[in-house]
Amino acid sequence: LFERTKDDIHMGCHDILNAVSLIHGYSQLYASSVDDINQNPKWNIVTESIQYLIKLMTDISTYRYADNLKLSFGNLESAIQKVISDYREKPSLNIHLSVSDSLPDTAFNAEAVSYIINALLDNISDINSTATAEVVAKCDNDHIHIIVSDSLGGIPDDYMSKLFQPF
Repeated sequence: LFERTKDDIHMGCHDILNAVSLIHGYSQLYASSVDDINQNPKWNIVTESIQYLIKLMTDISTYRYADNLKLSFGNLESAIQKVISDYREKPSLNIHLSVSDSLPDTAFNAEAVSYIINALLDNISDINSTATAEVVAKCDNDHIHIIVSDSLGGIPDDYMSKLFQPF
């Protein structure tokens, strides 16, 4: 019964998340067509509530799969240093690591951290193997941020302005 209830909760959250995401999309389209809509306090409450619901449903859905996340508690800095050390064995990028002193021990998925950082470094290396990459890990209130950036020019402004236009 417990497993069935967990599955029902997950499916219900998934269905609700889909509906709320559609409402969020429509509200963004509406906001883009109405001048000064963001000045309306009631509109801001509605959009904040929609964003809260999306986060809530995502968190519940993530919790549902927590047993599959392979989380371990430990030192994230050591895990990031290992990823970068292993990556440096490949003759390519110049990688700088900067870790905040306030980075706490935390629960994280070492495989996912390794995969994501490696994929981002591979993307940088594919564009320019002599580029410089910077990996920054910092703590901001109750969130840990891992930022991977590069010395490349990025996406040109004329293309970037079209990249995130509503459709």
